[in-house]
Amino acid sequence: MRVLALVLVAACTPAASLLATEIEPPGENCAAGGQVVRGGLDDDGDGVLDGNEVDSEVFICATGPRALVSVRPESSGDRCALGGQAIDIGFDLDGDGQLDVSEVISTSYVCSGFQPFIRVRLLPAGTECEYGGQVIESGADLDGNGMLDDLEVIWSTPICVSSDGLQPLVKVTHVSPGGACGFGIGSTISVGLDIDRDGSLSDLEIQSSTTLCNQVLAPSEIIGDVIVRNSFDVAQLDGVVSIMGTLTLAGSTVPYVPRFSTLQHVDAISFEICPADPISFPELVTVNFAYLCGSSIQLPRLVSGTVRWDGVDDDVVLPSLTYGRLDLGGSATSVSAPLFEVGSLSVWSTSLSSISLPVMSNGFITLASPVLASTVLPALQYGGVSISQSTLLSSLSIPLWEGGQSLGLSQLPRLTTLDVPLLTTLESLYIANAPAFPTCRAQQLAAQTNPMNVTVMGTDDAAVCP
Repeated sequence: MRVLALVLVAACTPAASLLATEIEPPGENCAAGGQVVRGGLDDDGDGVLDGNEVDSEVFICATGPRALVSVRPESSGDRCALGGQAIDIGFDLDGDGQLDVSEVISTSYVCSGFQPFIRVRLLPAGTECEYGGQVIESGADLDGNGMLDDLEVIWSTPICVSSDGLQPLVKVTHVSPGGACGFGIGSTISVGLDIDRDGSLSDLEIQSSTTLCNQVLAPSEIIGDVIVRNSFDVAQLDGVVSIMGTLTLAGSTVPYVPRFSTLQHVDAISFEICPADPISFPELVTVNFAYLCGSSIQLPRLVSGTVRWDGVDDDVVLPSLTYGRLDLGGSATSVSAPLFEVGSLSVWSTSLSSISLPVMSNGFITLASPVLASTVLPALQYGGVSISQSTLLSSLSIPLWEGGQSLGLSQLPRLTTLDVPLLTTLESLYIANAPAFPTCRAQQLAAQTNPMNVTVMGTDDAAVCP
């Protein structure tokens, strides 16, 4: 009997060889970071190279210098009206761990006076960056929606990829209360190299970081000149009460939010560009000298100052002005200063038809307008009056005027009546080119006031006075 023995031998399949690539952060293995390639056998056959299956690893380190970010103070000036901070980004070319001036490739600015908002977005290849890159943008959250909108961006700094692909990527992380800024908030700015070339900066790729916390609020008083170019600069002045210098409004590259809500005193105000939109100084009380431009400036609480205002083409109302000097040019239709008591007012307008100065008692008034029909200065007691170039003015009444410097009336073809019953003294009397005004009335006035200088010409010699 023959016995057949069957021996079963199981086939033995060798374990698969696996490779895994991961980002290697900057450190002992790679100074500037890089990648690590690990190899081994998939002993458990799960298709994943586990830590206990690694037999070898090779480090592929990033070539070139390490990316760095640093923050330095920015003095008051063109970039930041009240100063702030400059964010420098670049490569540590000499390997000393510091970002030197010559190593900086881009700088962004965060200005003092409010909590800054910073964002980073991708920049496609094009005219601004030939090979693409990123752009760092900073500004102020002017509408309070918790985001930096496009119209709120003031500083925009591109960081371009070079022809060899070298580019520090940037990531901005919001810092909440209780974090690196204590009870405040802020932003952490991180830079590194895009080792895995996915276009974003992961935590393992970060080579340098710095944190910007809440900025110091604007001081209540500024000693020196301030230049305002946009809404960003206006926001910095929130909380400022006094500027001991010149406030210059120099135009805008983004829409203004033109409300200087806390400003009470300024040495001087000037405009380089006439504003198209309303600009409000709701708390401004005093200004030594202001050169204003356009019709859309609001000064509801201005009490005293010297104001030259050109380009006016609407009604001018200064409800609180009490002392000072006001010069208006352009085509203002009316002027109202109900509390103006002492000072001078000059209006050179092609459209002025009425003027209201109900309590002005001491000062000098100069009016020049072809459409001014009648004028009453009910409270003027001392000072001077000059009116010219009106083709409609037929009467002038100053019932309480007792004396002053001068009276000048010229180029007034319809003027026939002058009511100054209490006027007793004048230094100068000038009446010319008023063909309807009686010459005898001018002579009576000269005898009544005994002025040092008298000029009467171009008046009606044929008129008879009582």
